[in-house]
Amino acid sequence: LVCDAHIGGIKEPLGNNTHCEMALKPITRVAPSAWLTARTCSASPTNGRPFPAHSSRSSHSAGHFNLAKDWYRGLLVDGGFGATENYGVHRGWQCALLELEPALCAEMLKLKACDLPSTNMQFSEEQAGVLSAAYAELQSELPRSRAAKRIPLTFLSGDSLRAGLKAYIDRALTKGVPALAADLSSLYTEETSAGSGRFARVKDTYAVSQNSSYQMVSELCDEALEATKATGRLAGAAADGPVEPPTTELWCLFLRAQLEEARGDIEEAIATIDLCIQHTPTAVDMYERRARLLRKAGDVQAAAEQMDAARKLDLADRYINNKTTKYMLRAGKLEQAMSTIALFTRHEGDPAHNLFEMQVMWVEIEYGNAAMAVGKYGMALKKFLATEKHFNDFVDDQFDFHTYCLRKMTLRAYVSILRMNDSIQSHKFYGKAAEGAIKCYIALYDNPPQSAADEEPDYANMSPAVRKREKAKARKAAKKKAEEEEAKKKAEEEEAKAKAAAEAAEDPEGKKKKKAPEKPVPVDEDPNGDKLLQADPLVEAERLVKTLVKFAPGSLSTQVAAYDVALRRKKPLKALQALVRGARIDQSGDAELFSRIVDFASRYGGVAAGGGGGGEADLSAPVRSALDLELADLMGGASLEQFVSDFAAKETTTMSLTRAMAAASACFKVNGPSSMDTAASYVLQGGLARRDVSVITCEAAHAVLVKELSAEAAAAEWHALCAAKYVRSASFGTPAASGSIAAGDPQDAADEAADNETAEDEVVRNRRQSTTM
Repeated sequence: LVCDAHIGGIKEPLGNNTHCEMALKPITRVAPSAWLTARTCSASPTNGRPFPAHSSRSSHSAGHFNLAKDWYRGLLVDGGFGATENYGVHRGWQCALLELEPALCAEMLKLKACDLPSTNMQFSEEQAGVLSAAYAELQSELPRSRAAKRIPLTFLSGDSLRAGLKAYIDRALTKGVPALAADLSSLYTEETSAGSGRFARVKDTYAVSQNSSYQMVSELCDEALEATKATGRLAGAAADGPVEPPTTELWCLFLRAQLEEARGDIEEAIATIDLCIQHTPTAVDMYERRARLLRKAGDVQAAAEQMDAARKLDLADRYINNKTTKYMLRAGKLEQAMSTIALFTRHEGDPAHNLFEMQVMWVEIEYGNAAMAVGKYGMALKKFLATEKHFNDFVDDQFDFHTYCLRKMTLRAYVSILRMNDSIQSHKFYGKAAEGAIKCYIALYDNPPQSAADEEPDYANMSPAVRKREKAKARKAAKKKAEEEEAKKKAEEEEAKAKAAAEAAEDPEGKKKKKAPEKPVPVDEDPNGDKLLQADPLVEAERLVKTLVKFAPGSLSTQVAAYDVALRRKKPLKALQALVRGARIDQSGDAELFSRIVDFASRYGGVAAGGGGGGEADLSAPVRSALDLELADLMGGASLEQFVSDFAAKETTTMSLTRAMAAASACFKVNGPSSMDTAASYVLQGGLARRDVSVITCEAAHAVLVKELSAEAAAAEWHALCAAKYVRSASFGTPAASGSIAAGDPQDAADEAADNETAEDEVVRNRRQSTTM
């Protein structure tokens, strides 16, 4: 239904779609739910409901909950599949059913994707009963609706939740839904902060393992797997009922492997996924999941090889080809990754040029990160800045639509593109590319590359005989390099002539139709990004920081990057401004932000008295006063030592490995070598049974103990602890040999599966294929 705010003069019923569209056409922006409701109501004139003057959203704000309930439910029942499965409609219906206060209702209606009031709030028994009764009635009217079955799982509890979960899981296992674990993961929620009344999905392995919904799903999965192996039927099924197809056991195992991965038991998950591969050697999903598990186990090389083995099972699948490219890049196999992605690009010998023309930004960002990891900053900058250029092109392209949109009167699309370009640089791809480029520039500033003049030997300090010998060597090396380049050029020319001669031999009389001349590929004059290394790193980093601060000020990573650049530019007020903005964004005490507050306070705070740290002696009185006031506010009025001690004593720090690392580094930095044992204890206490534990964070913690604290005994203890969990990690354990990768000839596996297939299996497979086409 259309709000009066959108269409002020419409008070009469609209009879059909044409009238609705005529009324909505001049409007530059109409709420999607209003458009959908208007079309639905006008398309169902026989349902006996009059067309109201206000939309269901207007009814919310005015407190007309009965009217909103009626029209949202009418949308769900009569609006077709699009409305029935639309979570935006369910979101509004729940708000109307619960009769939420206007402010809370407005907050819930702003939720996106599959978020609902039932996933973000804690309901009372009365509220849960209202929703349960409403959705039970909706299921009876819409027995085929997936949303009507899935949404009640977000507000049910106890035995009702267990029964609903069992029915939902059993149906998905029989049907064969690979994404079942990801679907159920949205049920694992916890309160964002004590007393907030708002809930969010948990992703940390430790938090997931402690979640009651996760534990219930794990129990149901184990029951289904045991029953399927023992009787061929799911748990609770009738003894004389139909037998489950063989694939049900496969998807039970697959679900179990994903649940083990979710709680951080990587080795158990790998063992389970190996059972899946033994069960069905041709299922690409199993090989892909095994590669993912190997990556989480710390063996990125084996993960890349495993993903490549999965790719070879289906060479026509672009998705698995892209995943293989990403895994190869993260394993440092840059050339092999580009050869893999080139299988799905149209290019004339240079896939990188085609990827740039097609604006494949995820490849450029992954390649940039991989090149930066091995110190190839020129190539990394080339890829990151290519992504920046794509966004600049987006902005420039809007000028082509100004006259066109005004001439064709496509004003709604015109306003939409103007709004998009106002915030295009806030896109996550731009943020990743800009932050990657900033890290490169900071690394170049901290460790400037040696110029050719620096690499040339100092002939002035050599004796005449040595000088003559060294110059002769240099001339010989330069001559050899020139000869190699000339030989390479000549070989390319001979290859082109041989190709032309071969084509002429195939068609001596020239009767065949001549092909159109190939489009020349632009020559990259700076293939390795060497020219980008000549720019002033701080100037370029500041340029990117200004763009991020303007378009993505609400991102904490933006403020962290702004601080890092401002500190190196010796701009303490700019650095402080970034910290203050970061503190407003994150109230929970982020480890990165905490580390930079401690770093800034040690440079410009009270502990830097007498000019220590490089800041206080150069500051004027007004700047000094501003720094003291803002630092006191950031640290809650405590001294730097007390600020660090309070952070380390928080439960959120002791239960998080990343925050424990930040506390250890800060303690050692503030208190000196005498605090080594105390700082090391922050990392060791709690072991691996806490949040933020992964092979990457464990490697970072080991580096803190070794490089920053020089605590050899604590580092050895930590290494032994991690080696027991990550036995395949290159840092703690023994990486897998190439022969241990699960692979096989796709045709042999397919033949074996066909030989083992019974007549009943064939009937089931054919039925499924016919229903999914």
